[in-house]
Order: sequence, then C-alpha cells, then structure tokens
Amino acid sequence: MVTVAKKWFYSFIVLYFSSLIILCSPSLGQDHLSRESTKPVLVSVSENLDRLVEEEDTDGDKKITIDDTPVIRAGRGDRRFWLISTDGKRYEVVGIYYLSNLLKELKLAQDEGYTIARIYPQRIFESPVRRISRSIREIYWDGLTRRIDEDNLS
Repeated sequence: MVTVAKKWFYSFIVLYFSSLIILCSPSLGQDHLSRESTKPVLVSVSENLDRLVEEEDTDGDKKITIDDTPVIRAGRGDRRFWLISTDGKRYEVVGIYYLSNLLKELKLAQDEGYTIARIYPQRIFESPVRRISRSIREIYWDGLTRRIDEDNLS
C-alpha cells in the first residue's frame, strides 16, 4: 500500500515540475528583449502603444511610474509587457523603468507620424544617465540653444 502511494506521489511530482518547465519556458515566437539585443524590432506603433497604456498605466495619467499600482484581478500593472513585432514575434519587456522607456519610444514614433517603427533595444535598456544625455543631445538641444545670426535677429 505504501509503495502505491509513493508511486502516485512521485508521478505527481514529476508531472508538476514538467508542467512548470513547459509553462515557464518561452514558447516558439517569443523572446526576451534585452540590452544585448542589437537588432531593431519592427512594430506597429499605435497597436503596441494602446496596449501598453491599457495594460500598465493603472492610474490613467498616460505615464508608467511607480505610482501605477498593480490591479491583480484585472491582470493589469504587472510590470511586464509583450511587445508584438510586425512579423508576429513577441518580446517581453519587464520593469517599470524599461516600460517607461518603451512608452517614450513608441510615443516619439507616433508624434513623428510613424505607423510602423523600429524599436532599438539599446534605447529601451540604456542607463538613466545615458538616456538623459542622449535625449538632451538628440531631442531637446535645439530648443535649449540660442543663436545670434541674421535668421534669428528678426
């Protein structure tokens, strides 16, 4: 009688851990977007932007911050997002800071009129100091500087 119970117990343990391995491993067509990724990912801007805001902006302020508390029952605000590329591959982005960077990159692409955009993993996962420095240099510098020349003296 004891051996039958042990067999059932061991069978259950093997089945349990096998199912965990299957559930936790990425399935085909899914990848984890990381800072080591160098290839840009082509995405539909509005589709991913709308889903990102819907899933992760739980307080409705159109930003992703630490103030966005998880809504467990609704499955929102879990600080994980699956970015879907135009070819159907899914890339997981995890963490408030990285999700906020992704939101900014998608919003910049939308503001520039892109429907399909290249998302560069290096920009999503860059350090805060490098991101701020690059943003000032590439986005805000023209608005911060003043020139004294014929065109600007009128």
